[in-house]
Amino acid sequence: MITLTGLMDDVFGISPRIKLGGQLSAAAALAHNDVGSELVKDFLVFAGFNPTPMFCYVAGALLIAAFVLGGCNSMNLMDGMDGLAGGVTLIAAIGVLFLSIFAAVGLTGPAYEPPGVDILTSPVRIVMCLAIAGAVLGFLVSNFHPASIFMGDAGSLLLGYLSISTILLLAHAPAKGPALVMAALIVFALPIIDTMLAIVRRMVGRRNILSPDRQHLHHQLLLRGMSVPAAALSLYGLAVLLALLGCAIVFLRGRYVFAVSAALFTLVPLTAYIKGLAHRRKTAASAAAGADHPQHPLPHLPRPRRRRGRTRRSTSPART
Repeated sequence: MITLTGLMDDVFGISPRIKLGGQLSAAAALAHNDVGSELVKDFLVFAGFNPTPMFCYVAGALLIAAFVLGGCNSMNLMDGMDGLAGGVTLIAAIGVLFLSIFAAVGLTGPAYEPPGVDILTSPVRIVMCLAIAGAVLGFLVSNFHPASIFMGDAGSLLLGYLSISTILLLAHAPAKGPALVMAALIVFALPIIDTMLAIVRRMVGRRNILSPDRQHLHHQLLLRGMSVPAAALSLYGLAVLLALLGCAIVFLRGRYVFAVSAALFTLVPLTAYIKGLAHRRKTAASAAAGADHPQHPLPHLPRPRRRRGRTRRSTSPART
């Protein structure tokens, strides 16, 4: 469903509403897994609440929809330069693979007693990460600059969907499911941060959040004189740092994992919003000052005066 939605957009250019409906249909396919309700229940129990099963089911369905929409569209926005979306997905898949192996090997024993469902999902997570990494690595051979093949929306939406689905499966991990999900979101943080900055930027500029622009992270690097390979490698390095951070904090206690995640996904858009407001006020003040004191483009020169009467014809060789 998600690949068909992207393919229709590539070929026919479907409207955003139809594209959103296709993504929600693909998100509904994950509802039967109970991964959303289990994740909501674990979060609320960790916070000291005792939620009802119906509340967990409804909140879990909404959480899955938000995860799928955010992951698919963030990867779609990241696909703006040769090899960028594929390379970032490869790095994220390797990071989530480490977390999946940690959940399968490090969280076993009598202290954890994993539920039966994790016995089934644990190898699925590892196989998914290996499949995503292998497919993207083979694709990058011809997609890195200068690219001869392109993934389009069909590829970018599929990569986002597969990455988010694998991250959500970490909720079945024993004892540390919510912490592993938050750590995996930090591993996948570069597309998320780019999307959050785009939303904040358009809100500050009082534009539609769905309207496209050329101010994403890779655009900013290109505008500063970087070549396409250099910009892609720079963002690869940032993705590696975020992946290392996500893999490192999993060894901390759950409360510290949530604190780091909240700081990362709150301070970044908040700082961008404050800077955007300051820039908008400065631009408005400059425009108001220019309107109050209009000047001639060359104020030190007198304005040209129109000559009256018949104009004398030129006697240049070209004219004659």
